[in-house]
Amino acid sequence: MSLKKLIRKLGLNLNQVKDEGFVRIIEKSDLIPKIIHQTYFTKELSPEIKLNIIKLKEANPDWEFRFYDDNDIEAYIKNNFPEILNIYNKINTKYGAARADLFRYLVVYKDGGVYLDIKSSLSKPLSEILEPNDQYILAHWDFTHNPYCRHANVNNPNGEFQQWHIISTKGHPFLKAVIENTCKNIKVYNVYLHDVGMMGVLNLTGPIAYTLAILPILHLHKHRVGFDKDFGLIYSVFANSLGGHRMLFKTHYEGLKESIVNQSMMGKLLLPFFSKLKETAKKRIFSLN
Repeated sequence: MSLKKLIRKLGLNLNQVKDEGFVRIIEKSDLIPKIIHQTYFTKELSPEIKLNIIKLKEANPDWEFRFYDDNDIEAYIKNNFPEILNIYNKINTKYGAARADLFRYLVVYKDGGVYLDIKSSLSKPLSEILEPNDQYILAHWDFTHNPYCRHANVNNPNGEFQQWHIISTKGHPFLKAVIENTCKNIKVYNVYLHDVGMMGVLNLTGPIAYTLAILPILHLHKHRVGFDKDFGLIYSVFANSLGGHRMLFKTHYEGLKESIVNQSMMGKLLLPFFSKLKETAKKRIFSLN
């Protein structure tokens, strides 16, 4: 068995896209509302982030700006998606990125608008980026900018869709599909079978889960697709755009070794044993190829 097949096998019961009714249907609007959403775990922001928010507001004076910290996020989900709160709370609090993934899907699904990661920005006003009839914007990485954007289980010529930005009308079917997929992934996640750390998040709640939920219905709904630079989307305001922002986080998920989804006490005790077993199996596969 090749390593690619092993990776797929380890995530066999993740991203099996199906609508299981985790979230209600919200009637889709025809226009993207003028709302910018951003999140961070606290309201205490670094100078770089404060400056970026000022620039976003100044460039888009007719847009409403909404900011959410961790407490705001939990209150929002409790008030608007009480059926999802238990699933959200299953995510290990050390994996703030995974929690933020689920929230961004929910908030734009309900309210519409533009979600941007706290480290991200725009090179021009949204009035110059969006067209009057836009309903959903999808963007790919420029492969020369991010060589890690193509994954074995994403069968798409340009790799994953970025989800550090979500630009959509409210109630869009793409987001309904993404929420369904993400919630199911969280429900079936097994730390003994599935990855932890960065690859675990990408596959469970992040761009892999996002992309695989949208691809089967891509042709059914109006959207525009291109590369981030085509739309004036900036991944990071920090000098090292692929890593400079990591100082923003209490713990960056890339180096985490524990389960993304909260486990039982027995599961926690057995994790070191099964992690070592899984690593041994991977090394064995390498030696056979």
